[in-house]
Amino acid sequence: MSMFAFRRHAVYCLALLSTSLAWTAQAEVQVTITEPWVRATVPQQPATGAFMALVADEDARLVGADSPVAKQVEIHEMRMENDIMRMRQIPGLDLPRGQKVELRPGGYHIMLIGLHAPVTADQTVPLTLVVEDRQGQRHTVNVEAAVQALGAQGAGHGHGGHASHASHASHASQAHGTSEQPSLPASVEISQCWVRALPAPLPSAAYLRIRNGGATPVTLVAADAPGFGHVMLHQTQTADGVASMHHVTGVAVAPGTTVALEPGGYHVMLEQPASELSVGESLTLALGFEGYAPRSIDCEIRSARG
Repeated sequence: MSMFAFRRHAVYCLALLSTSLAWTAQAEVQVTITEPWVRATVPQQPATGAFMALVADEDARLVGADSPVAKQVEIHEMRMENDIMRMRQIPGLDLPRGQKVELRPGGYHIMLIGLHAPVTADQTVPLTLVVEDRQGQRHTVNVEAAVQALGAQGAGHGHGGHASHASHASHASQAHGTSEQPSLPASVEISQCWVRALPAPLPSAAYLRIRNGGATPVTLVAADAPGFGHVMLHQTQTADGVASMHHVTGVAVAPGTTVALEPGGYHVMLEQPASELSVGESLTLALGFEGYAPRSIDCEIRSARG
């Protein structure tokens, strides 16, 4: 082969290699983002969540995120474990090829921590997602997420997305009851009801006392309140210096006894508020006792200090 022919062959091979490398660089994972949104906040609220649906064209993994509106951005997961709702940071989220992976309230989501200013329903929040492909190469995806008002659950979700939503629907129907159920005996007294005011969308709680002056036991099995997407009976327990909150199916009140629903013990958990609670006003709470029609009580809204 002549020197000229060799050089021409070498140039041809380099051109092929360059073309191949260019094609490889361009063949990065493609991620389609739909329905991106961020929940609005109130002044002094330090964090909020971002939600969306992701579909990758090959097996990939969401491994990070960033936003100029927050000091820190993390991938989080909420799940029920032994009737305890837990939220934790996770290092990444798998995006199987062609499968829709939803980030939504009550499940996987992106947490925006250390907000520089409140986010309001008239703005959008820029997000940069970091996606890792099968070869371990990382790529970024830019997203503009619309801010939705407090209490929003995102497009097509309604009040869904909570790990125990089906259970809540059942309990809510118990709390509302039917006209065929007998009234709760007058010997059962409900008093001293109050609700802790916290800025939305943070959950709140209701506390009260139940006095059973009758001869038969009664069991509180459900509660409901207007303006909240999720209401449950909970109990706070402390073990080895660690407090944990458990969902309970009922609170029994024996004859001649009084049970206090109070901070650090049993309480009515009020989640997904639609608006702010104002100190000094009242909230009507419907309590469902097993076998009886619900009884309503007006609860004073107090400051977070109690």
